[in-house]
Amino acid sequence: MRVEVTKHVRAPVDSVFAWCTDYRDDDAQLSGARLRWRRVVRRTATVVELEESANLGVTYTGRVLVQLHPPDWWEADLRSSAGDAHTAYRLSPEGEGTRIHIVIDVRLPWRYRVFTPIARRIVRRRLSSEWDDYVRAMEAEVPIT
Repeated sequence: MRVEVTKHVRAPVDSVFAWCTDYRDDDAQLSGARLRWRRVVRRTATVVELEESANLGVTYTGRVLVQLHPPDWWEADLRSSAGDAHTAYRLSPEGEGTRIHIVIDVRLPWRYRVFTPIARRIVRRRLSSEWDDYVRAMEAEVPIT
């Protein structure tokens, strides 16, 4: 199941990349739409490993491996009992800010596949709402271009 969401933030690409990939244990405070809690397990210059609990229609706890590709994209692989997902985040300059294009490919366990049409709407709505919260938080913290 594939879901795409695009957002715009009034900040330069490098600032958006830095803000979005600065994973912290308190990230759940930024949005109540999806993320319930997060714990950073390991961090290197190009990899961040996380444990998190979230709700995308089904509450799950999973392990996330994030691969950083500075300056303008990163990808995350989630493994959980509620399904697996690969998410790609791409940044591009747009007007006086940055366009964030998010593509998530979710692989549901067979027992949930009958719910794919409903799940797609829920995932899109929660992901979009979560990123609305992130954009507001980012614009409050990051210098506007």
